[in-house]
Amino acid sequence: MFQIVGAMAERERSLIQEQVKAGLRKARRKGKTLGRPPRIINVHKMMRMYEQGTVVREIAKTVDVSPGMVSRHLMQQRLRIGLPNAKRGRPPRIINVDQMMRMREQGAGFREIAKAVGVSSGTVRARLLQLYKVLSQAAHTEHSPKVRGPQPPKHIDQ
Repeated sequence: MFQIVGAMAERERSLIQEQVKAGLRKARRKGKTLGRPPRIINVHKMMRMYEQGTVVREIAKTVDVSPGMVSRHLMQQRLRIGLPNAKRGRPPRIINVDQMMRMREQGAGFREIAKAVGVSSGTVRARLLQLYKVLSQAAHTEHSPKVRGPQPPKHIDQ
């Protein structure tokens, strides 16, 4: 008995889903814009306030958005103009990746590289893995039979 009622409810639900999807397709064909209307946010004002040292919460109150939205827009803007992303209020640290790669190719361990560059060994490992991944993807997209640039080490746990 319950199986029959369950099957009927499932069928009814699928019919409703089909009707909703058909209605959305029809609205799109008519040119209706669906979803929440876009909100205009002054990202340049947020960047200016952030560079002057204003805290993210204060920026959020001033611009009338959530602190998460401020952080997200600041991060996107920093990445767009080529600056490293600062996390949790720390000033961005510029890491010399070339020096890290050279030292790694010469056989240096992560701890040794970390001391030389001034970051944690976890950061060194993460950045190098990230870089090797990007380099290998770039080599595969070029359809080149030979990978250019430094190769990732076989065993990276040190």
